[in-house]
Amino acid sequence: MKRGLLAIVAAVLISGGIAVTPAHGEASGSVVESPDRGLRVAIGTVGGRITYSVTKYGKPLVGASGLGLDLAGRPSLTQGMAVESVERRRIDETWKPVWGTSSEVRNHANELTLRTVQAGTGFKLDVVFRVFDDGVGFRYHFPDQPGLDAYAVTAERTEFALDPAARSWSLAAGTTWSADEQHYRDQPLSTVATAQTPITVAPAADSYVVVHEAGLIDYPSMTLKAVAGQPGRFSSELIALPDGTKANLSGEFSTPWRTLTVGDRPGDLAESHLIENLNDPCAICADTSWIKPATYVGVWWELQRRQTTWTAGPKHGATTARVKEYIDLAKQAGAGFVLAEGWNTNAGGAWADQDFVTPQADFDLPEVLRYAAANGVGFIAHNETRGDVDYYDQNLERIFSRYEKLGIHAVKTGYATKFVLGGVNRSHFDQEAVRHFQRVIDVAARHHITVDAHEAIKPTGLTRTYPNLMTGEGVAGMEQQNYMGAKGNPPAQATILPFTRFLGGPADYTPGVLNVTWDPARLGTRVQTTSAAQLALYPTFFSPMQMLADTPENYAAHPGFAFLKDMPATWDETRVLDSAIGDYVTTARRSGKTWYLGAITDENNRALQVPLSFLPRGTFVAETYADAQDTTWKGNPLPVEIRRTLVSSSTRLSMSLVGGGGQAVKLRPATADEVRQLPSYAVPRVRYGMPEATLDPATQELTVKTRLTNAGSTVAEFRTQVYVDGRASGDAQPVRVAGGGTRTADFTIPAAAVPDRDFTVAVGERSRAVAVPQARSLLEIVHDLRRSGEVTSSSMHMLQRGILTADAELRKGDTTGRLLALQDVRRSLYGLPVAEVTAQARATIDDRLTIRLGAPQGLFAIALKVRLATDAGRLDKPLSDQLGAALEAAITAATADDAAGMREALHGFTALVEAGPIDPDVAAELLTASSALTDGPRTIEAESAQLVGGACRRTDHSGYTGSGFVACLKTQGSGVRFEAPADGLYTVRLRYANAIGTTQTMTFASGTQSVQLQLPTLPNWDTWSDHEVSLSLSRATPLTFAFGPNDNGNVNLDSITLEADPGVVGRHRKEHP
Repeated sequence: MKRGLLAIVAAVLISGGIAVTPAHGEASGSVVESPDRGLRVAIGTVGGRITYSVTKYGKPLVGASGLGLDLAGRPSLTQGMAVESVERRRIDETWKPVWGTSSEVRNHANELTLRTVQAGTGFKLDVVFRVFDDGVGFRYHFPDQPGLDAYAVTAERTEFALDPAARSWSLAAGTTWSADEQHYRDQPLSTVATAQTPITVAPAADSYVVVHEAGLIDYPSMTLKAVAGQPGRFSSELIALPDGTKANLSGEFSTPWRTLTVGDRPGDLAESHLIENLNDPCAICADTSWIKPATYVGVWWELQRRQTTWTAGPKHGATTARVKEYIDLAKQAGAGFVLAEGWNTNAGGAWADQDFVTPQADFDLPEVLRYAAANGVGFIAHNETRGDVDYYDQNLERIFSRYEKLGIHAVKTGYATKFVLGGVNRSHFDQEAVRHFQRVIDVAARHHITVDAHEAIKPTGLTRTYPNLMTGEGVAGMEQQNYMGAKGNPPAQATILPFTRFLGGPADYTPGVLNVTWDPARLGTRVQTTSAAQLALYPTFFSPMQMLADTPENYAAHPGFAFLKDMPATWDETRVLDSAIGDYVTTARRSGKTWYLGAITDENNRALQVPLSFLPRGTFVAETYADAQDTTWKGNPLPVEIRRTLVSSSTRLSMSLVGGGGQAVKLRPATADEVRQLPSYAVPRVRYGMPEATLDPATQELTVKTRLTNAGSTVAEFRTQVYVDGRASGDAQPVRVAGGGTRTADFTIPAAAVPDRDFTVAVGERSRAVAVPQARSLLEIVHDLRRSGEVTSSSMHMLQRGILTADAELRKGDTTGRLLALQDVRRSLYGLPVAEVTAQARATIDDRLTIRLGAPQGLFAIALKVRLATDAGRLDKPLSDQLGAALEAAITAATADDAAGMREALHGFTALVEAGPIDPDVAAELLTASSALTDGPRTIEAESAQLVGGACRRTDHSGYTGSGFVACLKTQGSGVRFEAPADGLYTVRLRYANAIGTTQTMTFASGTQSVQLQLPTLPNWDTWSDHEVSLSLSRATPLTFAFGPNDNGNVNLDSITLEADPGVVGRHRKEHP
């Protein structure tokens, strides 16, 4: 048996990307399994160091990882450790939270305590492991022993050997007040240097692990730091006290738990109670009637949007009259509390010399409390210390005692910008800060006060022990829609939070801003979601003090407010359904007999199928609040479609979310009248009307209109395909149609895809087609020209073969093949002398080809110049034939995407022109045109071009070329102006950086042509990427890269590269605009 256990701990573990070889030496070990035997933890010592590893059904989750600590003045507890004894026990209990995501929680685990002693010193250290079905917790315990009066922890050396190839979601480790209020990174674990916890890791599509901690009391916060040279291996890094010490302890002590939450799917993580279960049972639960989970409203969002101020003055927000309006809102919404930020003297500005009990002159605290009580609403006293913690810490008893006498039973604390405690500005997360936060909880509990803690320590499940700690911040919440710049919180962030930040406990994210574009002070920022997504955040994000963050006026103007009325803040049951971290989340929560369902997505439109199998038997009313037919995240985010239908547990809801959007559903048992009166839910399905097709004879562009009817109950997006002669033409287009609604959709088919003869058009499969006549085909034009004598018979047959080939390719559905065949027709046309095809006939045929192929560019423009010069007698026929052959070779090479072959042929062409004999003007024209193609790409550094509209030169990010890059492209009109080297079609490659978090747009323009560029987001501002676009340039008109009227800008530009385009159609070449 000992050999088997040794193998678990000491063997090289190689599976799923984890490969760890422990140190040489004697090893001994034990194993503890989860109750369902799926998780297995092996613990022992290797070379005198305690180690552990974790597997799930035999697959490694955590490779062999070292444990231990360093104490000042003692040998490291990573050396000389030997197992003295092992103790085991089984835990199985069910407890009822005062509030939470479930009304009952089972705490079921197997525990193993490893008692070790250090050789030479006799120092004892225990390591306690608890293994649950959904994860592992372990902590260090210093047992009572001689010489353990006072001691200092200088380092904790807990390791986590994870799969370096895993995908991860984390925040960079930090010590400042805003370290937890950043955007989560989505990156390979091997690239993570440091991380706050929790950090979530996905070694495989069906494997998730979250590293965090539980029960953080009298100890610093733990972060993680990558171990140099060992990808995937991290070591704990504790936040230091100002003197560098990590923790000062005395006597017997247990550290916080180090936790591994494990799941097969993201929902397993979010449904886990592991963090809570590792905390002690409730310490204040003799009477919890004063702890009231509820929604709340208040003077807050109007402050964030700078409509009003915290400070006294003409725009002061928290006046008696204004807070009464919010109390009226609370009553209307069924909210339990009202918050008034800026209620107390010296709030705002420097936030100095506050006593937290004296109201501002225009705030009548007794009257507000009277009015609130009369309406069944509690008052939340805002205590923003602004980091002057010493005064607050020393006066907690006085302040909270006064609140209790006034009947105030809730506070919102704040510690923005700094943390001066003990006369020293320290980290918000060191041991003394943690002690302060605990004192606030303890004093508040004695006075029956609940706490909403902002800029405080991350949650670690302490709410089980101290349920008056209702919620906290530690998240880039709604206010960061202001402070993160024009892009605010990218939509993907909300889809990451349930599987990262919320694993530690509730967050006061402050959702519910329904007027997401409201900007009374013209800050240029907005909430980066739709209104429906704001509603969906209530089932998605949990907080027992959950804010309805918008203003009374905005709620009164928005129909979505109905969903928020009587919104529960504590739940009996939670199901996190189909979800993908960073992409979308679907969550259902039950309060009594009513379920609330929410779905949100990232920046992409998304259709979700949600089975309602969690419902019990019976008929339910589904009140659905969805992104409406015309809702778009950026352009029109406010509309919400509201529907009421009958559903049951067998119903599968079809949810259609726009990018940045969401859907919220309230499901409650139906009354007898509702069963009779309301329609049953119908899955969205589309019916297509008869299309209307209009062909422009001049441009050959086809416009198709049709009516789409959604026969389903709720809005849906239908991928709608146009069929020409029974074959799909182009890509299917999304058309969004309201539930039970009809809308007309327009489609444009480019000339390249339009047949050259009579054809039929239909929209949607199995729908009726309409006939579209062609006035005159290209083949008919050629035949007519033959009959008029402008084209010889042999030339007609030559051109006819290519035209028929093009028609055949299009009938096969090969648009590119058709264009290649038409390109061959143009090649043949330019090769025919005026005696075979008159100049007028050539122009007539070429005009028709231009409709499909575009005007001759690049090589074809040169070929046409040769033909015209020959026809005009300025170029003799032998040389013309030689030049034509060289161009033929260049076109053939370019069509095959053989740039080297094209240049070689053009060099031959150039040599022929230079050798002559040839008209000097013709020679100059041909040499100029061909040199643009033979010279190759030309790169222009952006910083050397002309900057306009506030654009600036910068060097503060790495990776640029030249002497810097162009930044400050933040306002309309800002940009960069370049000179074109020669007339013609060019491929333009931009080297840009964009770390905003979403795709940004800029406009490229030359003369009357312009194109909006879609520039995808990149990992950071030190990462550069190329973006290509084709554009016709003229030396007479500068090329501009600018923040246009419909752009969002905010990118950096390093350089542009101009490469003349050969102007040919190829199988692998991009089509020109």
